[in-house]
Amino acid sequence: MLTRRTFLAGLLAAAVTAGACSPGSGSVTADPSTPAPSSTSAPVATAAATSSVDEDVRTMLGNLADRYRAAEGAWPGFDPTEHPAVVAFRDGEEVQRVVTINHPDPDALGEATAVELDGLPFAAHLVTDLVDPGSLEAIPSFDFTSQQGGVSSFVLIADPTDAFFDPTTDEYAATYLHELFHRHQILSWVETGFQDIENYPLTADNLALATLEERALAAAMTAPDDDERDLAARRFVALRLQRRSAESAVAELDDAQEAAEGTARWIEHATAGQDDGATYDADNFDRDLQTDLGGVQGVKDTFAFGRFYASGAAVVELLDRLGVDDYPGRIARGEAPATVLAEALSVSADDVDQLVADARSAYDPSAELADQSADAAAIAATEPPVFGEDS
Repeated sequence: MLTRRTFLAGLLAAAVTAGACSPGSGSVTADPSTPAPSSTSAPVATAAATSSVDEDVRTMLGNLADRYRAAEGAWPGFDPTEHPAVVAFRDGEEVQRVVTINHPDPDALGEATAVELDGLPFAAHLVTDLVDPGSLEAIPSFDFTSQQGGVSSFVLIADPTDAFFDPTTDEYAATYLHELFHRHQILSWVETGFQDIENYPLTADNLALATLEERALAAAMTAPDDDERDLAARRFVALRLQRRSAESAVAELDDAQEAAEGTARWIEHATAGQDDGATYDADNFDRDLQTDLGGVQGVKDTFAFGRFYASGAAVVELLDRLGVDDYPGRIARGEAPATVLAEALSVSADDVDQLVADARSAYDPSAELADQSADAAAIAATEPPVFGEDS
């Protein structure tokens, strides 16, 4: 069974291979083999469902349909229907059937049958008797630009026996949209920096300021009014500017990963239905912010890798709530979300010292972060590489 850790390790390998801006990214370049988008209008079926399609496929397609519809207009330039996709159903190590979504030639993969579910915003086919199952079985979890039937396609594994890859869950649909957004980044965004996790400065000062950042973001996300939100956001920006001036790796890792993973996590929030039990929804951008340094499990894993999903999504949401012009385009062109936010809030270098002092008073009134960050830095120095010896 694949765990979240092995999934992320697979993500790292896939991103390096694809040149993605997802974890372990090198550069983002367009794939010249990607075909022109095919028609994305699925015929409206008269039958409720194709009788030969089992319930897990119907449930998965229903969940994906909800996410596809919610994604319309959420992020300018990102249209999930433009990307050919293949969901590979794995039985043990074997892939015996797939579901294609907006693939222009599903018959090239095997015996394809159109899936007729009312109201799907995409064309779907169930494919059996696969021509080349080995190419799918070689994919640990997903691939952004896999050649399937001669077409550059997004591939995601489905495994009903694995909680993380269970295609019947809304969490699977959220993961699908998150990773599909990375394909959009690969094909459309400018180059980003290399994700150097192991050389990230896990010093006491950096850990303390990073935790204050998270507390400022949490305060902004839960503020009772716009004035309180903007004050907390200004404090966050000042903390980021101070951390950048102290450590170049903050711009190289924090900023880059908040652009890559933060936006993909934001898509999960933005495409979640209201009150549907989604892990990430429109109202819980503070859910995974790392505000408690004293109880953190895995200092290196958290502060050099995992925290950027939530912090990036929160910064993007602040840009959205502030109505900042063209922030998606600016991020896609290489600007850090925090940089766009600093400009929107008119925070300059002259403001940093006072705002940081105010943040310390507001978010660390008992000054417990000094001892906690020293302990955490000592722990980080003993921790193994996040992704093993091949990191």
